[in-house]
Amino acid sequence: MDSLELPKRIFTLGEEPFPNKSIAYHTDDSKLFSAVRDALHDDEYEELKESRLGVFLKFKEMDFGWASRLVHCMLCFQLNIKKKYELWSLVGADPVRFSLIEFEQLTGLNCEYIEHLENPRCEVTNEMASFWERIGVSVDAGPSSEQIIRALKRCQEWSRDDRMRLGYLAIFSGFIEGRKYSSATRASLARLVMDLERFENYPWGRVAFKVLMDSLRAKDFTKSYTVDGFIQVLQVWIYHALPELGANYGNPLPNRPSPPLLAFMGDKGRKCCKDAISIQHMDAYINVLRLRQRNNPNHFRSERICFLDHLFSRMWRDKYGEFKSSEPDHNGLGRRLPGGSWDLYAGIVPTFCASNKTWGVDIDEIYAPVNFQNDHWIAIWISIPKRHIVVWDSIVKHISKAELDEIMELFLTMVPYLLVECASTDEERIKYSLEPFTYERPTVGVPQCIAGDCGVYALKYMECHALGYTSFPAAFCEKNVKQIQEKMTHDIFHETPGFEGIEDKTSYYNDLDTYG
Repeated sequence: MDSLELPKRIFTLGEEPFPNKSIAYHTDDSKLFSAVRDALHDDEYEELKESRLGVFLKFKEMDFGWASRLVHCMLCFQLNIKKKYELWSLVGADPVRFSLIEFEQLTGLNCEYIEHLENPRCEVTNEMASFWERIGVSVDAGPSSEQIIRALKRCQEWSRDDRMRLGYLAIFSGFIEGRKYSSATRASLARLVMDLERFENYPWGRVAFKVLMDSLRAKDFTKSYTVDGFIQVLQVWIYHALPELGANYGNPLPNRPSPPLLAFMGDKGRKCCKDAISIQHMDAYINVLRLRQRNNPNHFRSERICFLDHLFSRMWRDKYGEFKSSEPDHNGLGRRLPGGSWDLYAGIVPTFCASNKTWGVDIDEIYAPVNFQNDHWIAIWISIPKRHIVVWDSIVKHISKAELDEIMELFLTMVPYLLVECASTDEERIKYSLEPFTYERPTVGVPQCIAGDCGVYALKYMECHALGYTSFPAAFCEKNVKQIQEKMTHDIFHETPGFEGIEDKTSYYNDLDTYG
């Protein structure tokens, strides 16, 4: 991971354009699909819904909550790559990919390769000409959503096959092409509907993916924009690519519905988008600190410290109930630790600038950000030799003493347990105890902030202390928070892999008071 050179971002971190309006799109047309439901007999509609294209109808019936801001954020986190039909977004240190592979996995649609995908051979027969005439469309064009709706309203006396053709054309126009209500679809593809079996089994997933990606590539994300194609799949992709975010904001359905497109109800996403950006920036700056520590360990107060990203606290919080309810053996061991705990203990994760140092053997102190109820960040400093944890909180009144006790219980309990459970020898194990650690939340001399800046403060608490400051510098204050944040963004952009380096990467350490 350390040697991975990533392409540049399309926008500098922290300077992503804020959307003035929601992303406009043409898919999921309620009028169109209400007309389909009203026109088709019950058995016809059920057959269409159970067909290979029925996933679109099932998705429509979910009343999925569109989160425009979240999708826009991920589009603005993109890396500038050369491949036309791949999209990579950088979240923290980890790039996530959206390609035909992910599209197929999410939708379950046929994405097979065939020649002449968008211009298949299809003879214009008298039957086709007659059907096109019935729906009021020139044989040289494909029907628009508007024309399909009009035809659906007068098709009750048509044959079953013709009604099914209108249903398939509605899916084609409303989800696969996903263009303007009055825009004609492509005749070369629409004509395939005359052979219902061929139409159902055509690689429409590949067509739908190409429509979406071609539209996205042409957009200017600094302005209001409209996307053709099935853009909602990007929101579901985000939920699967960032499972914590999906679990917290995607309204996941039980029992893992198939295909994965149907696994989330979605959300409007304003707070979700804010959380995604917050996590992105928090982990990105943690990576700066990890990189600096690896390259210039002498700048830090000790070589026996490590920085963990937000996943540490999030994973331990989510799994603490399982640990607490699991029965220990006669030695008090054998309880269920969160997955990946050994890798944390051994310094294998986080993978970015992995220390490969073992807690208690090579590491004495641990710094980590902790999120409270997805709207407030605090920082913790864990001292293994002192068996004590210090909490730095920029808005003390935001978390009550009882709430903080509940937050800290998992760290006070599981850190000492991990040290004993994972010790490689009995000699190491007897150095530790299963007795819980203690903690404190100091208030004197801890800079306080207003709502919205807690993430910046949490990062700076950890950085200042790790650099050896015995007290927080006077320039670390609310008056200078904008400059602090701008400098953090600058450092992320210039110091982490994939971004241009600066000439003197160590000058930052010379005077931490250059915030203002």
